[in-house]
Amino acid sequence: MKLFKLSVIVFLISFPNYAQRNFDNVTIETIKLTDNVYMLIGSGGN
Repeated sequence: MKLFKLSVIVFLISFPNYAQRNFDNVTIETIKLTDNVYMLIGSGGN
């Protein structure tokens, strides 16, 4: 049980740091697959 609590605490502390990514330099390309369907390609989405 102590290991579980420790794991949860470590996760909660490290999750905000992981979630705050810098998206300033991200470029997203669109590829037309059919008339109404497009696919987005870029970092963090595929």
